[in-house]
Amino acid sequence: EEKSTRSNNIVCDNGSGYLKIGYSGDSFPLFTLQAIVGRPLLRSGEKIDGGELKDIMVCDETTDYRSLLELSYPLKEGIVNNWDDMELVWDYAFQKKLKLGSLSDKNVLLTEAACNPKKNRIKMAEVMFEKFGYAGIKFAVQALLSLFCEGLNTGLVMDSGDGVSHTIPVSDGYVLGDYVKRLNVAGSHVTAYLGKLLQVSGYAFNSTSDYELIRHMKENACYVSYDINRDRKLARDTCVVNMEYKLPDKKKVIIGRERFEAPECLFNPMLVDIEKPGIPEMIFDTIIASPLDSRAELYSNIVLSGG
Repeated sequence: EEKSTRSNNIVCDNGSGYLKIGYSGDSFPLFTLQAIVGRPLLRSGEKIDGGELKDIMVCDETTDYRSLLELSYPLKEGIVNNWDDMELVWDYAFQKKLKLGSLSDKNVLLTEAACNPKKNRIKMAEVMFEKFGYAGIKFAVQALLSLFCEGLNTGLVMDSGDGVSHTIPVSDGYVLGDYVKRLNVAGSHVTAYLGKLLQVSGYAFNSTSDYELIRHMKENACYVSYDINRDRKLARDTCVVNMEYKLPDKKKVIIGRERFEAPECLFNPMLVDIEKPGIPEMIFDTIIASPLDSRAELYSNIVLSGG
């Protein structure tokens, strides 16, 4: 695209954990930001190690001060639950990061989860037009965009983000909405379950800042086991799966079987007290429920997305 056109078309991918933002036509987002807002537990304005706590800290402003902040996540399970904080996150992305200035001549593509409630979409449009002043807005289902990126018009997208997982069948570029399945187990549940497993092992993690620490631990140490019984035997009989993780205070945590046990809640949601089928059953059930003439292509084109 021409530079002027490129700079007028913004892409904003809204996730429960991360917000990704950049320009239409680029292969990758310019910024990936944690969708997070922090407010100080101490008095604002207090200087800490050369920095300063502000009344409100947004996205990567919170990184160095998380132990001193009460953290909130304005978007949960794909739906905005705190509009004031969500506006702070968007404003930070548009103005502090992209430095867009006036938005009256710009358009924005907003991604949304499958089956996003209509009232959520209407409110989002209202905020973009009235608060930020965009000239135009388009909504697109995240899973559909993921499929298009693979050069496919028909397929099944397994989309698992931070707050919610969906199986979304797509035929000839259209989401088959009647057959979409949703599971309220995703990345944040893996993080919470990892924290629970670590507590059982004798480590104490409690505050919201500890949650961010556990998330980092998950992203660097956890993996999905190909053979859970084999890995459990290895963890029981050897130290092969053990990994040393350094905490910010220089203490060390040894993570063993927790590395592969935590992600198991995606396949067995009962581990986090949710009585729903896991991801493999969701994929199968979605395809079986879909129109007969599209099933073969759905089986052939399964795309994993999220993050």
